[in-house]
Amino acid sequence: MDLLKNNWGFWLITLICVIAILTAGVFCFSAAGKLNVQRSESTKQMADFEGVAKKNIKLSEENITIAESNQQIAEAGVKQMKQDLTKRFQLNYTVPETSIEALRTLKEELAKMRAFLEEKNLEYSQKCEYFTFDSIARATQPPNKEDLDSIFRHLAAIKIVLENCVKADIDSLVDIARPMGFLEQDEGSYKYLPIELTIVSKPAAAQKLINLMSKADKNLFFFKYFELIADDKTTEVGKDIKDTAISGSSAADMGNRGGGVGMEPGMEMDMGGGAAVGGRRGRRGRGRGNDDMAPGMDMMEPGMAGMGNRRDNNLVELPQKRQELLVYEPKSTKWVLRFDMILFNREEEKAEEGEGTEETEDNAD
Repeated sequence: MDLLKNNWGFWLITLICVIAILTAGVFCFSAAGKLNVQRSESTKQMADFEGVAKKNIKLSEENITIAESNQQIAEAGVKQMKQDLTKRFQLNYTVPETSIEALRTLKEELAKMRAFLEEKNLEYSQKCEYFTFDSIARATQPPNKEDLDSIFRHLAAIKIVLENCVKADIDSLVDIARPMGFLEQDEGSYKYLPIELTIVSKPAAAQKLINLMSKADKNLFFFKYFELIADDKTTEVGKDIKDTAISGSSAADMGNRGGGVGMEPGMEMDMGGGAAVGGRRGRRGRGRGNDDMAPGMDMMEPGMAGMGNRRDNNLVELPQKRQELLVYEPKSTKWVLRFDMILFNREEEKAEEGEGTEETEDNAD
């Protein structure tokens, strides 16, 4: 027993080591079993492959014909789908022949877009004066002829976005941007053009704009993300509640410290929170003040506390409506919306149409 008592730490470490060794042995035994199973399966599969190779099995002509037919059907289906999408979602625009004519046409189109928004009473900020074409519209030199197709393609896309903003009846357009400029992300058979909007709108109008952009029949937009900025604005009722809460907490704090706010000897607090001097109220309540009371009515009689809404001419004030008691004003929130417009390549469409024409001619021959 003395040996155990004097060396209990050693025995504890020894016990832990024994348990660890046994645990490791169990795991190793289990891993070895799994390894043997995997090895036997691999050996069996290799034997099967070797057997197939020795038998020299080949695809029959029928299987090859079926596989080739399926490949042709799949390729034709993909090609037809691309053609249908290209024909359905077309962005129609006209490119002027010369750079000088293009600059003049661009400025005229931008002026028409501003007039269109003003006619529809849609406010826009100074950032949106040229609708992302600031550098070209303000330039003294005409753009390069190689860039005209991209310029007027993007101009047509911006027109569609502005038309949907008007249809959605948003409050104002704060900013509009093309994050990639005149570049477009090429995805092979199509490209996409990112467009980012910053608008001020009620939630219902913003939702309508997202729906209009996402469900366009002739143009394909993908809604990528949105950011919502909504600051609370209090009504007059909310401001009164806030002021009352602040003044009430301040008065209570001063009372706890000893002494009221502006209290003088002989002043008492009435039940409504006002100060009374010599039995008379120092401020007017919501109803008739004591200064207007008839002779002999120095103090409000019991049971008259609920008559604060009664006027001097015996008319009763109508109860306020629910909308008049709202603490927060209806919000016109700021939305940042990102859309990607899908642009199918016209060159590929023309090439496919040319191939179809050649095939037709060959068949005719």
